[in-house]
Amino acid sequence: MTLPSIAANRDTEPARLSKEVRGELDWIVMKCLEKDRNRRYATAGALAIDLQHYLNDEPVTACPPSAAYRLRKFVRRNRTAVASAATIVFVMMLLGTGAGWAMRSRSMRQAALEQGVRAAIDEVQDWHGRENWTEALAADKRAERVPADGTPAIEVERSVLQ
Repeated sequence: MTLPSIAANRDTEPARLSKEVRGELDWIVMKCLEKDRNRRYATAGALAIDLQHYLNDEPVTACPPSAAYRLRKFVRRNRTAVASAATIVFVMMLLGTGAGWAMRSRSMRQAALEQGVRAAIDEVQDWHGRENWTEALAADKRAERVPADGTPAIEVERSVLQ
C-alpha cells in the first residue's frame, strides 16, 4: 500500500497522515524495532499498554522523558480545567493590579491632603507670628476647610483671591 491510498482509506490527506504518524507512534515503532533487546518492549502487553496510552492521549514510555512533553500531554487531556485555571489566575492578577492602583491613588490623595493641612497650618502660624490677626483668622478658616473638601489651603487661597 502507498501513502496516498492509506490516506484515502482514512479520509485524510497524505501530509496530515504523515504528521499524525510522526512523534509518539514513530517512537513506539522505533522502540519495537530496537536492536538491543533491553531497550525493546519486554512483552506484548507492555506494547499494548503504550498503544493504549497513545490512544488516551497520555504520555507513552517509548518517548524521551521530558517535562515539556508531559506538560503538553497534561494540557491536551485537561484543556477545560487548564483554561479555567488560567482564566482565574488572570482575573486574580487583574484584581490585584486594580487594588494596587486604588491603594496607590488613595495614598497619593492622603499625602496631598497632609501636605495641604501642613501648608495651611504653616500659613496660620506665619500670620500669627506677624500678629496680623485678620489674615490669621482667614487662614484658619481656610485651614478648617482643607480636611473637609481635600483642597490644599494654597489652592483655596488662590480661588479666594481670584
